[in-house]
Amino acid sequence: MHPWLMTEAPRMARFVVVGLLNLSFGYGLYLLFLEVGWPPPVASVVSGILGIGFNFFTNGMWVFKQLPLARMHRFFVGYGATIAANALLLMLLTNLGLGPRVAQAVLIPFMVGANYAFQRWWVFQEKPQGPRPRWPTKLTHNSPKRGMPDKD
Repeated sequence: MHPWLMTEAPRMARFVVVGLLNLSFGYGLYLLFLEVGWPPPVASVVSGILGIGFNFFTNGMWVFKQLPLARMHRFFVGYGATIAANALLLMLLTNLGLGPRVAQAVLIPFMVGANYAFQRWWVFQEKPQGPRPRWPTKLTHNSPKRGMPDKD
């Protein structure tokens, strides 16, 4: 197995498990809001917004092991982008003749992948450990030239 996959696979597995928790939370809120008499669109929007906030905390703490509150806006922007992309692709697939249930089922793996990517490399990106390497600005008589063998 590739070394990158060996380190990334456990994080991806946690992402899927936490995603199921997040789905249950958001859908549970939606059902609760319907039960108390909220109109479905309002219940959907409010549960969606609260669900995204809950997702930020659960993914940050359990999947990516960090909680950069200063990047929470990136999380909302990324989710907004994937929700918009999902809506557009859903319209496209249904216009091509797929039923809405099948079309959404086809899109789920792509949306999960997009959400993982934006969270992994944009929201919860890891900062390099230690000082940044400094590259010489010019070659000196003591520094080897690129591609040139050392002289003995």
